[in-house]
Amino acid sequence: MGLAVARRTVFRPDDQEDFGRVAERVAAGNMALLGRAEGPAERLERSRLRNAIATGALLTSGRHLQHGDPLQAGRNMEVFTNCATAIASFAKFYLLLNGAGVGRAYDDALMAVDWTRAPRLYFRLDSTHPDFPDLAAACGEPPALLLATAPDNAVMHRIADSREGWAAAAELVESMAFAGAAEAAVALDFSAKGRALCSPSSKSRSSCWTSATSSRAATACARSWLARRPKSDKGRWLIGLSRSVSADKATAASGIAGSPARRHGMTVPPLPH
Repeated sequence: MGLAVARRTVFRPDDQEDFGRVAERVAAGNMALLGRAEGPAERLERSRLRNAIATGALLTSGRHLQHGDPLQAGRNMEVFTNCATAIASFAKFYLLLNGAGVGRAYDDALMAVDWTRAPRLYFRLDSTHPDFPDLAAACGEPPALLLATAPDNAVMHRIADSREGWAAAAELVESMAFAGAAEAAVALDFSAKGRALCSPSSKSRSSCWTSATSSRAATACARSWLARRPKSDKGRWLIGLSRSVSADKATAASGIAGSPARRHGMTVPPLPH
C-alpha cells in the first residue's frame, strides 16, 4: 500500500521509484530557501539533510515529499500546507485556490456570518467569452436569467483574473452578508481578461463559481433557511452550522484541485444541550 501511495503522489519520473532521489530533491528544495549559492557548509548541510530524509531520521509530510525540489523557493508556500484552516469563508477559499489542504472550524464563535443576509447577486460575462456557452449547463438556468441586468444601485465588482481577485470577490459578498446587506445588490463581472478561467480541474473557474453563487446554490440554500423557524437553541445552532457549511462547500467547488473532489475537513463543536 505504501508503494502504491508513493507511486501516485511522491515519485516523479526522474525519481525512478528511488527514495534516495526523492530525498535529494527535497533536501535541495529546502536549501534553496536560503536564497544564496551553496558553499562548503551548505553542501555539507544538504548532504546531512538528504541522509536524514532518506533514512527516516527526519520525517516530512507527504506534500513536502511531493512538491519539494530546487524550484521550491519560487512557488507559493500553500502547496506545502496540509492542515490549513481559516475563520472566514473567503480566507478558506483563498487558501484552497493556492493549493493548501484546508479545513474549517465551525465553533459557535467563528460562525459570525448569517448567510441569509447576503446581498442579491448578479453576474456579467461577455457573450464572446470562452466560458459563456457553458454557463447555462453549469447553472441549470438560461443565460438570460443568470445574466439579468443589475439594478442601477448595485455594487459593481470586476473580478481580477487571479487567486487574489477571486478571493476578493468572495470577501466582498461575505463582508456584506456580515453587515446584513440583504437588500443590497452586487454585480460580479467575470470578463476581466476575456479568456477561459480554468482551474486545475476540467471546469473553468468562472462557470463553477457562478454556479456556486447562483440562485440554485449558496444564496438560495442559505435564504431557504429563513422559512425554518427553530424552536430551540439546538435548532438555531444546526441551522447556523448548515448555512456556513453550505457556503464553504459552494465556494470550494470552484477550487477543487484535479478531477477527484477533495473534501475539506472540519471540526465541529458538540451539540448544545
